[in-house]
Amino acid sequence: MSDGSPQLSIVVPIKDEIDILPELTRRLIAVIDDELPDTEVVFVDDGSDDGSARWIADTHARDGRI
Repeated sequence: MSDGSPQLSIVVPIKDEIDILPELTRRLIAVIDDELPDTEVVFVDDGSDDGSARWIADTHARDGRI
């Protein structure tokens, strides 16, 4: 039973990965929805210059698991 806190964190380091982030996130969320309730995805941006950080922030605003 969960208290609302994630029981599992998937940590994904990224640097300039804007081109793959939508598909990667779609696939991760599909697995979480089907198999891993109470899971969060933590993207760690290592100084991207391609808008990755903004994309992550926008995605988090729509889905708190990100």
